[in-house]
Parts: sequence; C-alpha cells; structure tokens
Amino acid sequence: MADGAKRLDTGSEQLAQGFVSLANGSEQLSESLKEAAAQSAGVKADDPTLQMYAQPVQLVEQKMNAVPNYGTGSTPYFLALGLLVGSLLAANIIPLHLPAAPKVNGWRYMFGKLGLFYSVGLIQTLLANGVLIFAFGIRPVSVPLMLLYSLIVSFAFMTLIVMLVSLFGTFGRLLGIFLVVTQLATSGGTFPFPLAPEWIQAIGRCLPMTYALRGFHAVVSTGNWDLLWRETGVMIAYIAGFAAVMLIRILTQSANGTLYPQASAAHG
Repeated sequence: MADGAKRLDTGSEQLAQGFVSLANGSEQLSESLKEAAAQSAGVKADDPTLQMYAQPVQLVEQKMNAVPNYGTGSTPYFLALGLLVGSLLAANIIPLHLPAAPKVNGWRYMFGKLGLFYSVGLIQTLLANGVLIFAFGIRPVSVPLMLLYSLIVSFAFMTLIVMLVSLFGTFGRLLGIFLVVTQLATSGGTFPFPLAPEWIQAIGRCLPMTYALRGFHAVVSTGNWDLLWRETGVMIAYIAGFAAVMLIRILTQSANGTLYPQASAAHG
C-alpha cells in the first residue's frame, strides 16, 4: 500500500506539472493569435490583394523563333512538298529513255539528262519562291539563302526521281509516288518528329525530305545558320549518292549496248 501511495503522489506531481505546461502553452497560443490578428488587420481585401491570392505566381512569356502567321510556319513543309511533287511531274512529262547517239558516252548522256531536269528544277524553284514571297507575303530570314537552299533541295529531288526512273523505268515513277506519300508521314512536317514512333523516325532519317524541312525551318523562321549549312551538306550528299547510282546504271547500259538500242539498230 505504501508503494501505491508513493506512485500516486508521483503521478499527482507530474499531472500538476502538465497543467502548468498546458497553461503556459495556452498563454503562448493566445499571444500568437493576438499578434497574427494584429498583422492581418492591416491586410485589405482590395483587388490587388485578391489578385495576389488568385495568381500568386506570374509567368514570364518569352517567345523564341516567333512567326507572324500560320502561313510562315507551314511554308517549309509545303515548299519541300511542292518541289518534290514538281520533280515527280517533270519525270512524267520529260522522256528519259530516248536513245542516245552512238558516239555519246555514258557520262555525257547522264549529264545531258540531269542538265535538262536541273533546268526544270531551277524554274520551279524561282516560281515557288516567287509565289511565296510576292503573292503570299512570306518574309524569310534571308531571301538569297532561301533561294539557294530551295535550288539545292530541288536538285536533290530531281536527281532522286531521275535515278528511280533510270533504274526501274515506269515502275520507278510509281516508286516516286510511294516515296512522296511516305515522306509526308515521316518527315515531321505535320507532326513533331521527336514525338513520332521510333520506326517512323528511323524511316524519316533515311529520306531527304526530313532534312529539307529542317533547312527550310532554319532559313524561313529560326535563322539557325549552323543547322542550315549542315542540312545543305546532307542534301548535297544525297545528290552525289543518287547521281552515282544513276551513273553506274548508265555506264553499265553503255557497256553492254542497251543505253541506245534504237540508234545501234539503225547503224546495224
């Protein structure tokens, strides 16, 4: 019983200390509430205060590579598409398989054909850019560079189509149509390229229109000249590659006598 009384006495002391702590805490809480009330009393519920609570964070907008209208933003895509379709139409209008004269070697035959198509490419470049600049009011970052790059892109597309027709004849024109449709979906013209599925990106990286679009974006709106020159190099590499394949085909035909069969038959 003595132990129980002792524990009871100890517990009573702890309880008394707890009440003292509670009283001190209540007093501190009361003082803090009074201070908060005094501070908040100076806050007025006016429009600036309500606006602060409604929008505590203000966003600073910084536009990068802003374009004045939708037409300027879509110019790279439609210009590249127009040059590609124009190259395909040229291959359907200009004959590629007329027999050459017997004394014309493969080199002269190829450059003669390419020279004709490049002349068409020059005309379509001037027409397309003239319509964009003077009729639609497109203002590229650099008009001379836009003309130069458009000409290189036009030559690349012309060389591609001529190579396909040289290799596969009429079927090459069908392949050209297939490539036009394929590049519409894989070049990133209508949908951001990095957001496309990986297999679409893989196809797009192999086709020239993807790089043509990037270069046109640089010269029309962003002014990223490093990107422009890099894509220019890519387009020139495509021209060289397509021309090399075409040259091999023509030299092979010239060697076995199938390059100008009608002329050979006439002299036979």
